[in-house]
Amino acid sequence: IVGTANDTVYQYSCSTAWDVSTASYDSKSLSVLAQTTESRGLALGYSGTILYIVDGTASATIVASVYQYYLT
Repeated sequence: IVGTANDTVYQYSCSTAWDVSTASYDSKSLSVLAQTTESRGLALGYSGTILYIVDGTASATIVASVYQYYLT
């Protein structure tokens, strides 16, 4: 989950795959404030080792940048 209020990515785990009602916070987060100003979304790469952050503008229809992070 990424929040636009503080530009931080929060990690959650689901005890049942894809069932958000079983989600629990893993006490892990990543600040992307140094790169983004309006985090609008995120995606994981196929292998789960790359995180993409979409940085937008005040208009939700315009994407300013996409940032890539390698996860360990």
